[in-house]
Amino acid sequence: MCKMLPLVAFLFALLSVPASVQGAETTLFNMRKEESPSQTRILLHFSDRPNYQVKVSGQRVDLIIRGASLGTGLEALPEDGTVIKTLLIGRRDELVVSLLLRRSPVGVDARYQKSKGELALELFWDKGGGGVRPAIIDQVGKVAQSRDKGISSRNRQASPYAGDWRRFFAEYETPFRFTFPAVYTLAESPPPELPAAGPDSQISDFLAKGRMLAERGEWKKVPNLLGGMLGDTLRGEERDFFLVILSESLARLGNLRQALDTLSPFLDNHPDSPYAVRARYLSAYLRASSGDPYGAQYDLAAALQKARADSGFLPALHLLQAEVLIAKEHYEKALSVLEGAELQGLLADQARLCRAIAFVGLGRHSEAIPLFEDMQVRYGALPLPLHVERFAHALYRSGRYAEAIDAYGSLARLIAGQPQESLAFYARALAQLRDGRADEAKTSMNRIQVAFGESEGGQRSLLKQIDLEVASGNEKALVWAIIDYGRLAGEFSHRGLREEAAFKQAASFHLNGDGLRCVEALKIFTRDFFSGRLRQEAEALLGQVLPGVITELIAAKEHLRALVFVEQNRDLLLNQRIGWDFLIRLADAFTDMELLDRAARIYFYLLDNNSERSREQGLYLPLVGLLFKHDRHELSVEYARRYAERFPGGKDAARLLLLEARSLLALGRAEEAAELLTADDRPAGEDLDLWGGRICERLERYPEVVRLLEKYRDEEVASSAEKLCLLAEGLYMDGRAQEALALFERLLGHADYGDRAAYRCAQIHLSAERPEQALKLLRSLSDKGTNPLWREMAGEMIALLEL
Repeated sequence: MCKMLPLVAFLFALLSVPASVQGAETTLFNMRKEESPSQTRILLHFSDRPNYQVKVSGQRVDLIIRGASLGTGLEALPEDGTVIKTLLIGRRDELVVSLLLRRSPVGVDARYQKSKGELALELFWDKGGGGVRPAIIDQVGKVAQSRDKGISSRNRQASPYAGDWRRFFAEYETPFRFTFPAVYTLAESPPPELPAAGPDSQISDFLAKGRMLAERGEWKKVPNLLGGMLGDTLRGEERDFFLVILSESLARLGNLRQALDTLSPFLDNHPDSPYAVRARYLSAYLRASSGDPYGAQYDLAAALQKARADSGFLPALHLLQAEVLIAKEHYEKALSVLEGAELQGLLADQARLCRAIAFVGLGRHSEAIPLFEDMQVRYGALPLPLHVERFAHALYRSGRYAEAIDAYGSLARLIAGQPQESLAFYARALAQLRDGRADEAKTSMNRIQVAFGESEGGQRSLLKQIDLEVASGNEKALVWAIIDYGRLAGEFSHRGLREEAAFKQAASFHLNGDGLRCVEALKIFTRDFFSGRLRQEAEALLGQVLPGVITELIAAKEHLRALVFVEQNRDLLLNQRIGWDFLIRLADAFTDMELLDRAARIYFYLLDNNSERSREQGLYLPLVGLLFKHDRHELSVEYARRYAERFPGGKDAARLLLLEARSLLALGRAEEAAELLTADDRPAGEDLDLWGGRICERLERYPEVVRLLEKYRDEEVASSAEKLCLLAEGLYMDGRAQEALALFERLLGHADYGDRAAYRCAQIHLSAERPEQALKLLRSLSDKGTNPLWREMAGEMIALLEL
């Protein structure tokens, strides 16, 4: 048997309790429990009125008694169908009685009864039995629900493919992603204004010429003109102008690193310059374009803080801010920025593309498509791979597959020769497949494999072709697919594809009717891809397959292996809908392995969660039988009585009454057992009569022995020897010796009861003054008897008679 979880062992461990609490005035002497279907009463006997309070937390109820101590020999309540564990916790100035319950009560009340010196802690139950602690696990805190066809936990994880895993092969796609550079806009704007003329007019003229070149858009000439100047000889605004215009010219020419190096001294040392906003904007663009969106965000925040409401740089700042947010996938924030920006002309057009990308990122494809289409109408085909790919993705996700085919084709041509070309062709083939052009899609995938075999697009094409064969229902292909998926799960370079192949191998085992290999494959899958995208599907499939596998193992008497699966996956089993029949079979397996306590827990759980009265009736007999076999006689009595209350005259009434009586006998309560078995209104039953006779004979209630067994007087000895012997004994001890003699004589020579019958017959003959017959029986018993006790008694009697 698998070991209990350490956490459970800790929670359920009975804490040691001090014998007394220093300075306590009230003593708790004992505690007992009374049950009814709707409530449980815990009765605590105190020496004086306790100062108490009650705290309830789900399945735990704490009774806190201030200034109290424990009486000598006090025992906690035993574990049963209501109480999991009782903890008695002694502290410096208080005593805590903590009850861990099998289900959460719907109400708790506590009342002190002065006349009895008892505090009654009352727990009220939901009659529907909801919210009960599951019995097939030992972890506290798992909560489950009863359902029409089984049980499931409240945190159940479902898969849209549960019950139709062949559809998974047809529909599921491991998401793929193109990694194109983010797009950032360096807005066209007039060059900065020249500073006021300084004392050196020659340098000022030089700067003016540079500004003129920038105004004409001849940015290439600006570095040639200004690059030879010694920037460190400039002062004040002339220095600031020089650094900003030179950096901008370098930025527009694509020399990002050189531009940023030129600008950095200015940013670090002259934050209050009139050119600070433009410098921060340039720095934000340079940092973003160099792959540092967080640094760009810092510069943008500084620029926006300094920019005035009428600043010509506000629109450009807002657009760049939105572009940086999009690069960080903060799409909602980007849309919010664009909503408040006043953009015109080319900036407004660029903002439309930003909105379109943000909409795609948020899955709002129908809002993105018109923006892309409008840009194409106005400017022709989209020139940048990022925009083309986002447009194609939106079309595909919107079900406009024919247009997606064309868009992905354009993307493939646009990035021809680049690493992601194969992925663009694969996306185009997927669009063909979804557009109902399966033959074209298969042809495309074959070509991708030939041209780009080891690429991501080539690997995805191979995997998808296997999927299509499985989805078609081709059983021969399914067998080969199992082999191929296992191989590809180890060969693919992309982790997501390895995960997909590994899961599909497990699902293929299931489709092929091999549940055990499916479970084993899923075990490996969970180990290798614990946090993977398909974890939910794996749990759903395992939850669907596992009960059947466990059932098959139980049927094959492989109980140990079945129970190992239960232990390894008990949380998962509770996350799925579990059939009642499965739980019954599981209880049978626990019983066969002598794990009686676990079997009983399942029946406790079924009773607590049951919503059908007819189904409930059949649960008591196996539960009480388990409790009796496990020597848990108090509980056996409790649940047998509960059955009698709920189902008077039920089909199992006689058998449960017998178990109740035998449990009472085991508890030393023979008088109660006899009262049960001699009651006039008890169910009829031969076993009940026999056990009633046995117990009444032990209690020397001989008239009742006769009353119970009189009906068997004329039965054959072979079938009713014990009953006849008990009846004869009852008649003899009740003074009806001649009636007893006739029965004892029928038992003479019986292997089990013959010796006793011979001795009693001899006694009766002696009482009737027939000593010869008595001596004959006694000598035969002394010589040939098999029971040492009766032989010894016969010898003693002979000796007395011969005096």
